[in-house]
Amino acid sequence: MSNFSRLLGLYIIILSFLGINAPNFFFIPSSALAKPLTSISQECNLHQESFGFEFSDYPIEHQGWALLNISVKYRLKNTREINPDIYPDFVPIAKRIEQFLVEYPNETDYWEVVNRNLAQMLLNEYSDLTSIRIYINVNHTLNERYTRHSEITLTRPGSCPLTHS
Repeated sequence: MSNFSRLLGLYIIILSFLGINAPNFFFIPSSALAKPLTSISQECNLHQESFGFEFSDYPIEHQGWALLNISVKYRLKNTREINPDIYPDFVPIAKRIEQFLVEYPNETDYWEVVNRNLAQMLLNEYSDLTSIRIYINVNHTLNERYTRHSEITLTRPGSCPLTHS
């Protein structure tokens, strides 16, 4: 490490100790970073391939009876090459969502909480998914005159997000 780098580091430490933010031009890139953030976002913009499926008029008992329309969209790891082995069949994912909804333990959770837990569960269980967006539309009922919805998007750290709506 050069003397200049040491002095610059000391200068930044002193400024932060005094509560003064160091100017942006004193940014020191870390060699520990595998890829700079701009490189990741450029790579993400060069190629995006997303997949999705929907449940239409899905009846469920949660906080009373409800009729849901669910839209699921996801992005996979490494979809640059055309390889049938990297494209998972969506049916097991859809069946897992149905199982999750039927077995959901907390009847008092709002749909936003259910949706967040569902999205997190899918990221945890399906390692090939890098980003997922789930839109749950809860149709009005005789007891609830408002149609409402919840939308959640989760992306693994360091992965490409879903950018298409």
